[in-house]
Amino acid sequence: MKYRNGLGKGQDGYYHFCIKFRGEVRRGNTWCRAEKVALAWLKKETDKWAEEAFDLPREAPTLQKTLNEWKAAMKGSVTDRHISDVENQILLHCEPVLGLRLDQIRNAQVDALRVAFLEGKRTGNGWKTERPRTKGGWNTVQKYLKLLFRWAMEKQHWISRIPWTYEKLKVQKTRKSVVWPEQVQAFLAGVDARKARSKDNHPAIAVRLMLGLGIREDEALTARWEWIDWRNQIYIPGKTKNRNTRIIDIPGWLRDFLEAFHERKDKPDEGLLLNILTTGNAHTKEFTSKAIKAGGIAIKTPGLTPHAMRRSFATGHWEIGTDMSQIQQMLGHDDPTTTMKYIEMRPKGQADAQEKVALAQGFRKKPVPPQFAQSKSDDIDT
Repeated sequence: MKYRNGLGKGQDGYYHFCIKFRGEVRRGNTWCRAEKVALAWLKKETDKWAEEAFDLPREAPTLQKTLNEWKAAMKGSVTDRHISDVENQILLHCEPVLGLRLDQIRNAQVDALRVAFLEGKRTGNGWKTERPRTKGGWNTVQKYLKLLFRWAMEKQHWISRIPWTYEKLKVQKTRKSVVWPEQVQAFLAGVDARKARSKDNHPAIAVRLMLGLGIREDEALTARWEWIDWRNQIYIPGKTKNRNTRIIDIPGWLRDFLEAFHERKDKPDEGLLLNILTTGNAHTKEFTSKAIKAGGIAIKTPGLTPHAMRRSFATGHWEIGTDMSQIQQMLGHDDPTTTMKYIEMRPKGQADAQEKVALAQGFRKKPVPPQFAQSKSDDIDT
């Protein structure tokens, strides 16, 4: 018997069903002779099975237990940072539903969490003050909540489906901050000025590694001397986010900087490049943030983050014409569309193009009024 949409017509003239539900194959007779009637019956029956599954509380643990089980299962499979991110977001913003079973968390509960989040109301113990949050922030919370439910459904079979609907909130895209190539020297000067005040040179070194090699902050923190091939002037990260091998040529300015730093080390050929024993303080997440912020102030570019160094690296290569496949390889991306997200475009040459089009359209260029003499753009008028 051939099945289509879970239904197949038997020799007795009735439609029979064969579907997979919660990993179990179920077969039977619909006792319907019309296909449309049989499809409606099958949908009603599967909905009933799903509701019956939710009526078994012994199979569905609480969200808190699910989080604990997920943490234990993911240990060693994903980074500790990812585990802590998921845990912090769930504990901080989903506290009212932590004691509910997974089958009890429906749209009403999730909607209440979203409203409380966007209005800045406290749900966990981590907020010092109540303040509004962004739509993008809620999308992150919802993503992690969905992650736990999908894990419970697909790996543990505690539930047959996610009992609440999820859609991302639409967020207006904004231009991301980067350090443009012509700003790098002033940016690094701002970073070094803060280094002189804090007496800790590790953030300044890490920023140069991130800006010159396109590596992430945690990859700069775990960088080791033995990963530098001094003979071929290349850097091969031994620990990457997606476990892919990357070969990155070290630019001359960074090579000179590392060689000078290399000569001052007691054991220059092995160990962590940023040895925390030399500072006495263990580095934490975003330990370069303050140095990068200081550099951003120097070039009057607010909003710079550690990850903006990867965008600056990719954008700089894109502007000088580096092949996209090479940028992708250096960043360690599997998909070139991901690499394109790291490249910021700017309107180079658009002003001249606009002037030429205006002249072709019959508009004439008027002299710049004295009060706008400092303006970079000219007025176009008829």
